[in-house]
Amino acid sequence: MKKIIAIIICIIAICVCLTGCGSKAPTFILLEGGGINLSESTDNSSLKELENKLMAVKIEGTDETLFESVKISENKGIFYNSYRFMATTKQQNVERELKLTVSMSGSVAGVKNGIIEGKQVVFPIKDLSQQLDFNAEFEENNTSVIFGIIIVLVIIMAAFFFFMKRGGNNDNY
Repeated sequence: MKKIIAIIICIIAICVCLTGCGSKAPTFILLEGGGINLSESTDNSSLKELENKLMAVKIEGTDETLFESVKISENKGIFYNSYRFMATTKQQNVERELKLTVSMSGSVAGVKNGIIEGKQVVFPIKDLSQQLDFNAEFEENNTSVIFGIIIVLVIIMAAFFFFMKRGGNNDNY
């Protein structure tokens, strides 16, 4: 019986270590127009570095940065992940047409002031005379983790019934 308990504890420990594993699609940010051409992804940078690069973007011919704030976040769970992009432009007296494209892991769950195009969100930036807020939320389910847990539970139950059927009173195998 001690061996069975040890095997079960090992299987549970392996499952806990493997949850959240797997490759996720990188986050892509593309900002173009008005003399700006910025293309970045989490292949080369962290989310914080992407935020900083967007915060440093200046409109051609001015000393002002384009964005007042940028926040890119991810919330990871065992069964469910969500990713969020939030940005606010600064009010400026410049006429430029820009396009900001955001692509993150999962499918688009919500957008504010943007257009959903497949698995990405496009934010047209046309009027900088007023402050603009852009939000996008992406969600994904970790179905592989769910199936993995179910498979491990089935294996544990099968082992339990196998050892119960053998008699189980003898700890020496």
